[in-house]
Amino acid sequence: MPFGEDYPDPIDAMDGARLSRQVGVQVLELGRSRSDPAHRRQLVEHLRRRRTRDGRLVVLDHLPRRDGLGVLTVTGEMLLPRISWEIPGVRSQLRAVGLREVEQACGCLSERLVRLCNEELSAVTIDDTAADLRRQGHMASVHHVMPLANPVGKGEGGPEPFVPRQGWHLGDRGPEAACAGPVLYPPQRRSDGAIRVGIVDTGITSQVRTDGWLQGVARTGDNVDPLDALPAGGDGFLDMGAGHGTFVAGIVEQVAPMADIHVHRALDSDGVGSELQLACAMVHAVREGRQILNLSLGYRTADGLPPVALSAALDEIGAMERERGEEVLMIAAAGNDGDSEPYWPAAFRRVVSVAALTADLAPAPWATHGFWVTCSTVGQGICSTYVEGEESYDTDPDPDVFGPDSWALWSGSSFAAPQITGAVARYCQERGLAPRRALEQLLPVGYPLPGFGRALPVLPGH
Repeated sequence: MPFGEDYPDPIDAMDGARLSRQVGVQVLELGRSRSDPAHRRQLVEHLRRRRTRDGRLVVLDHLPRRDGLGVLTVTGEMLLPRISWEIPGVRSQLRAVGLREVEQACGCLSERLVRLCNEELSAVTIDDTAADLRRQGHMASVHHVMPLANPVGKGEGGPEPFVPRQGWHLGDRGPEAACAGPVLYPPQRRSDGAIRVGIVDTGITSQVRTDGWLQGVARTGDNVDPLDALPAGGDGFLDMGAGHGTFVAGIVEQVAPMADIHVHRALDSDGVGSELQLACAMVHAVREGRQILNLSLGYRTADGLPPVALSAALDEIGAMERERGEEVLMIAAAGNDGDSEPYWPAAFRRVVSVAALTADLAPAPWATHGFWVTCSTVGQGICSTYVEGEESYDTDPDPDVFGPDSWALWSGSSFAAPQITGAVARYCQERGLAPRRALEQLLPVGYPLPGFGRALPVLPGH
């Protein structure tokens, strides 16, 4: 273990059995997506209905795949490198099917990427057109939508509330750590030299905790998770992806309380965003000086190939790295589909991909894995900071109520990745290393696990 016994279990033994049963339900729900395509389609349709208002077209489309699962796409949109769009024959071919260039929400990739749209075209038609261009040697694809996790949304696989045991301390191993009492927050060790960690996710809650956790994380207008925005205008309940970014930020702070954490919003409160929104958020985070990016999100592509927008974003980030002379380390969740198909952005060679293990450090049966995975850590029954609010019967048959300063237990590779992010940040701070060099020293501490890279236990699971 890279940090020995530095991270104690916050769960009281009396609650252990109850919470283990709840984690078991989370795990079953994670596995159900792959084994029950009909269930997945129902979840997708539910997600689409939540995004419909006054009879207007939904923003999502569904592209079937041979595995029966399919992928989500932005209605009537294609992405294409600008260098291909500048070829007259390609431009004529796309205009012939009614595709026209439309403005990107952010202009940071406009020199590298073109967004094309015709909302009357189906996802199948867009995909067929893109496939024809790929046969001509162009990198074209539908505009993918990434749900926060698979399965789509929370349901019974969502967070479960718990109260940390008395006397639990994290981030402080001094003499006072032995005293009994309520949960204490990590000491604020930040300085001008703190490692700058960017978390690209659903944003951070505007709720300020009174227990000291996440107090140093900035809340700005464009990075706040609204928690209840869908269906349009909100319904008084936590949305399907609400609090995910807050939970991830809490994991990073548990492992690296000295890090300078900033959360960037790329997903809405249902945990959904487009490939282009993610790409723009990644570039924006690097432009703001983040040294490590945590990406607890991802998706499969329609053709299994690298996504166009993320490829453009990595090229742009590479250019910024060369200009600054400072490399950015990107760490991403490997997915929850239980097979070895590439999951993006984790499967990019320059991205550190993190798969999930069970609490006893065995390969999680629901975890995506493969030769492209860099490392793995526990992703089952992880404890972290959550948000105040009430779940709806519409999204969870057994809804929970979360009070102020709440903590939750959640499962998924989304919660394995930030442990590695925190571990790298801690190595950087304690050893005076750049992120890539810190990763190189961290990985050998683990042990090889076929399909799961190097296994590195950090936080306890359940």
